[in-house]
Amino acid sequence: LTVTLPDASTLFNGQIMVLKDELENADQYNIQIAAVQGQLIENRQNITLASAGSAINIYTDGVSKFFIM
Repeated sequence: LTVTLPDASTLFNGQIMVLKDELENADQYNIQIAAVQGQLIENRQNITLASAGSAINIYTDGVSKFFIM
């Protein structure tokens, strides 16, 4: 499963998103979180949730970047 984040420039500076593996099966079916082309999540194009029940909190600068809380 790949979740593509919205374009950071369409969001408010400081806007927070929470992504969680509620079915607790990311260890079997990895969840990839990707930024749109030209944007980054902590200097990466994408990150992967691979542990059952894992979650991540992300916020944006409202321009082109996402950061992990």
